[in-house]
Parts: sequence; structure tokens; C-alpha cells
Amino acid sequence: LICDEVKRGCQVIDPTELARARAQLKANTLMGLESTSARCEQAARQLQVFGRILSTGEIISQIDAVGPEDVLRAAHRIATSPPTFACIGPDGKIAPLDAIATRIR
Repeated sequence: LICDEVKRGCQVIDPTELARARAQLKANTLMGLESTSARCEQAARQLQVFGRILSTGEIISQIDAVGPEDVLRAAHRIATSPPTFACIGPDGKIAPLDAIATRIR
């Protein structure tokens, strides 16, 4: 089922799901401002990645700017790169990694 969903995510982006994902990401971003430690972690991450601290408005604007084509491009890049797989417990019934890679492409 996971392989099928990954493959489907590279083909079609449901506008309702994209809107829901945007709303969740914005809510998580804003809720993260309530914690001092989360704000410090966010500022450190932004300094490391962007060399500056982004304003909340800028972050929200960037989230809103993500379109279906952006998601499809990122999904395709992820699906065509070598997969990483983790398992807890017996792995005797799990398909080989190359079979999983073939199935999601």
C-alpha cells in the first residue's frame, strides 16, 4: 500500500489535500512560536540554511506559494532517488529494496 501511495503521489496532487497540507504546515509553524526552545531551534535552522532569520509572514507566503507542480517535482525527485528503508522486527516478509524501488517508480 505504501508503494502504491508513493507512486500515486508522483502522478496526481489533489487540490484539497494540498490545501490541507498547507494549513497544517502553517498551523505547526505558528504553534511553534509559542515555545521558546522551538523558536530558538527554528531561528538556528534558518540561520544555518538561509543565513538569516525569516519573518513569519515570509514563511507563510512561501508555504502559500507552493503549487501542485512543485509537489510533483519534489515527489518525482524523491521517488527516483535510491530509497531508504527501516524495519523493526522480523524482516522475512519484506520485499527486497530493489523490488520496492522498482514498484514506486
